[in-house]
Amino acid sequence: EAALSGSLEAYSPTPMADVPSAPKGAPVHEWALLLSDWHVGQMTRIEETAGIYHQNIATARKQVGLIWKTLSRLHGIYSSGHSIKTIHNLVLGDLVEGDDMRPSQHRKVEEVVTVQLVQSFDLLAWLLRQELLLFERVEVDLVGGNHDRTSRKAGDAGLGELDYIDTLAWLAGAFLERVFKDEPRIRVRNWESFYGYKEVLGLKVAFEHGSTMKWGMGYGGVPYYGISALGPRYEALLGGSIDLVC
Repeated sequence: EAALSGSLEAYSPTPMADVPSAPKGAPVHEWALLLSDWHVGQMTRIEETAGIYHQNIATARKQVGLIWKTLSRLHGIYSSGHSIKTIHNLVLGDLVEGDDMRPSQHRKVEEVVTVQLVQSFDLLAWLLRQELLLFERVEVDLVGGNHDRTSRKAGDAGLGELDYIDTLAWLAGAFLERVFKDEPRIRVRNWESFYGYKEVLGLKVAFEHGSTMKWGMGYGGVPYYGISALGPRYEALLGGSIDLVC
């Protein structure tokens, strides 16, 4: 909690740490980090799983801390032989658990959804600031998930029933844009659609939250029952080749 306590304080640009420089002529790499389904606020008691696991906000914080610990260790290993200047964060929805998707959900959450949003935003902002210590450029793309919606009705593709920006995921992205507006090394793209797409080292990548693809059903011409068809379907949707679907 101490590491996260300053994430919403007045912003100042983050200096880079003294990281090992790659040798001259080292191959250029870019990393992509998929961040999805944190479900901050979900509360599963250990008794409910016969002693196998429990989940609460404290556990989510430890999990995000483990993501950073692993990422920084891998960077320390690979940066001595590779030029890794950019990381792409694909935030694919369900950062929060919600509290009113169904009548019984309020008994399965630790905090109400407004508090969940603050907690998950703090975690995400903290992780991005940590990345700024190692990478010259940090890119963030956000799309919504079904748990991010603001009403019980599933609406379009499991997102907000009024608009694609009627989600808590979009609100978190709007906060990120404001927090990092004075940081030239970070770019936040807050998608107003159920999917997004971008290029990573020349590879065309499409990404979305999995709740939009139901078994035996589809949305926007993208079916779930044929995972192998996702690439061609997105190619038809976007009018060009797609190398990777997340």
